[in-house]
Amino acid sequence: MSASEFDYLIVGQGIAGSCLAWELWRRGKSFLLADPCPFVTTSKVAAGLMTPVTGQRLVPSWRFLEFRNVALPFYREIEKVTGRGCCREFTMLRLFQSEREQNLFAKKREELKSYVSPSSSRLEIDSDKLNAPWGGFEMPLAGQLQTVPFLEATRDFFLKQERYRELSLDMEQDFDLSSADKVYVAKLDSTFGRIVCCQGVKGIETEGVNNLPWKPAKGEILTLHIPGLQEERVVNSGVWLVPLGEDRYRVGSTYEWQNLDQEVTEAGRDEIVRRLQSFLKLPFMVIDQQAAVRPGLEDQKPVAGSFPDEPRLAILNGLGSKGALMAPWLVQQLVDHLEFGTGMDPEVNFATRLNKSLKKTDC
Repeated sequence: MSASEFDYLIVGQGIAGSCLAWELWRRGKSFLLADPCPFVTTSKVAAGLMTPVTGQRLVPSWRFLEFRNVALPFYREIEKVTGRGCCREFTMLRLFQSEREQNLFAKKREELKSYVSPSSSRLEIDSDKLNAPWGGFEMPLAGQLQTVPFLEATRDFFLKQERYRELSLDMEQDFDLSSADKVYVAKLDSTFGRIVCCQGVKGIETEGVNNLPWKPAKGEILTLHIPGLQEERVVNSGVWLVPLGEDRYRVGSTYEWQNLDQEVTEAGRDEIVRRLQSFLKLPFMVIDQQAAVRPGLEDQKPVAGSFPDEPRLAILNGLGSKGALMAPWLVQQLVDHLEFGTGMDPEVNFATRLNKSLKKTDC
């Protein structure tokens, strides 16, 4: 019996792999999506926030409007196909943490006008619930991909289409590249025109990929019960606070670069609680705690494209905490690159970034 043939194999069903599957499906390509389905993954734990202005320096998120203009219709189409909601648009309230931050915003307001509410709009902050001595500002273009519903809807949809396999694959051991134009995978008894690795942290130790300047970070998130807050906006002030409904909220996140496991810690919990209590006046109860490792690079930009010495293999990784925002744009560009040979954006192109990294190493 001859092996089945497909255009693509996607290895990993996090946010990146899921978005790639939808883009290939939309273009009518044959593919399989393989994932071992672990209980805890970065994408399952991720908040999925799309934040216009970030950091203590109040800088616009890299290419925010460009990415958002692709992401929202991309997710809306998936909602229509699956009949399941996963994407929310909302206003984010940023509370200043200091007078210095307040003054910085005043200086940068004109620069940030595309991302924040106009100065003429009234900022509502309930002083009985939130501590905001320096005020803040609102970002009406914020959004969120609800990652667990999105991943579940994706898995269920492609399971029904017999495009999904619950399977662990190793890039260095499971791919037979001896054929001139196809890749044979014995575990699937199938051949593929191209294989795209979207394995997150698991994929960063792969030969070649491990030459990039990776800087993965562990993050911890709490789920809380906060009776009486009744806040529909996401509140951000050192940590973000995301409403879930029925007085439940998620709050996070920490950044830990040394102990890169998926175990929750008392230190992580204490840090989040301390930051939250700096602006939340109401009592709350912790009802859950999660941890996962983000696959980020030093410059906090993703990597995508074909392997320089093996065009049948490609990568999409390093999306960090902004995967929900960036993934739809990245998969569209990646599929154009793989199908038509169009150049990848140099800021994310795997071959370009790998070459730069190797040159630095040689120096």
